[in-house]
Amino acid sequence: MRTAKTALSFLFVLLTVCSLFGCASEDAGAQSGPMKVDVVTACDGQSYTVKNGCETVNFRVEDGRPVDIGITVKKQSGTLGIRIEKNGEEKPIYQGKDLPSSQFTVTADKAGAYTVTVETKNFIGEYRTELNTDGD
Repeated sequence: MRTAKTALSFLFVLLTVCSLFGCASEDAGAQSGPMKVDVVTACDGQSYTVKNGCETVNFRVEDGRPVDIGITVKKQSGTLGIRIEKNGEEKPIYQGKDLPSSQFTVTADKAGAYTVTVETKNFIGEYRTELNTDGD
């Protein structure tokens, strides 16, 4: 019994530490979170995946090789926001809050490190971000 309590305490501390560091990551191409995903069954028996939290993707743009960030959102309910920023700059190159279902592209064309952050709250639906360079 004591071992179970100790294990649960350790797990709680680990989850708390992970949530404090949220969407921070410095590795190029790395993805991080904590994105909490729950499966909820409605009264009619249909199941839905509900997402809460954030995920980040880090990437680099080289001189003369812009990166297109393709974004697709298929929203049923909840909120989803996306922020794309060049690290070290105050103003993001794109920021959208409570995005509707949509598909669009944002181009990062200045050399340097960038971060794409996706934040969700009670989001039901699908989203995708794709990084493409010229010639890929």
